[in-house]
Amino acid sequence: MLREEPEAEGELFWKGMLCAYYYRGRPHLAVEAIEQALAHNLPPVLLRPLYWLREDNPAFFEQYARPLLERYGV
Repeated sequence: MLREEPEAEGELFWKGMLCAYYYRGRPHLAVEAIEQALAHNLPPVLLRPLYWLREDNPAFFEQYARPLLERYGV
C-alpha cells in the first residue's frame, strides 16, 4: 500500500513506471501515478527514467512521457 508521506512521491513514480510497462492497455494508471508523484513534489530531474520507455513502450513515451519531459526541461 502506498503511504501519504513525504517519501511517497518516489513510490508513486515507480508505480507509474511499472504501470507503463505492465498495463500497456491502461496508460491512465501510469499517467495518474506519475502526476501524483509530481504533485507530491517529486523533483522533475527524477523523471529521467521515463526515457527507458522510448524503447520498451514507444507509444506511451511519445504520447505522454516525451511531452512531460519537455514540459519540465528534463
